[in-house]
Amino acid sequence: MMKPLVVFASVLLLTACGNSTSSSGNGASSGDTSSAAPAAAPATEPSPASAEAGNWKMIPELSRITFTGTQTGDKFTGEFKRFSTVIQLDPNDLPNSHIEVTVDMASADAMDEQRNQALPGAEWFGVSQFPTAVFRSETIKRLDDGKYEADGKLTIKDATQDVVLPFTLDIDGDKARAFGETSLMRTLFKVGTGEWEDGKWVGLDVMVTFDITATRVGS
Repeated sequence: MMKPLVVFASVLLLTACGNSTSSSGNGASSGDTSSAAPAAAPATEPSPASAEAGNWKMIPELSRITFTGTQTGDKFTGEFKRFSTVIQLDPNDLPNSHIEVTVDMASADAMDEQRNQALPGAEWFGVSQFPTAVFRSETIKRLDDGKYEADGKLTIKDATQDVVLPFTLDIDGDKARAFGETSLMRTLFKVGTGEWEDGKWVGLDVMVTFDITATRVGS
């Protein structure tokens, strides 16, 4: 029975960027949760203090994190339906800016019953032991033409890797939209172990895409 390839990592990152990118000229921290429920693991959730502060708030109904993988050579796309963000981002003070994204791994929907049944298992996300995945930025850089790059650590299950997340940012008044995508190798995060580790049935590379819209708090 074929099991799903799902990439969490970028999803976290994606969200982070989305919210971070939504910040404008003044610095702030922002905490928000997409969909109905917050990510599950108290140990990795944003603290109440950081979650309450901020000047940008993600609009869940306008924000998405999706992942695209391959199974027996055919592409499939899924999404994470619950994720939260804590953003402290000042485009004029990037050295002191920070992005943190927490993803509820149990919220992954690979758009297929068979994949969704396999995904929470120990060979894939190991949800019972590792309910959340977390991305924390270490540096944020401004590139050319409205492009940014967040370098940080992504933790999925008990594996932590350096990740670079490129994104674009469009700010229009009190609303901002961030879009980006990055490719992750799932085996670096112990996603798809055992018989699924060689990539014969489920591809090793997963493309994570995020499209995040945020509004300025108080607007």
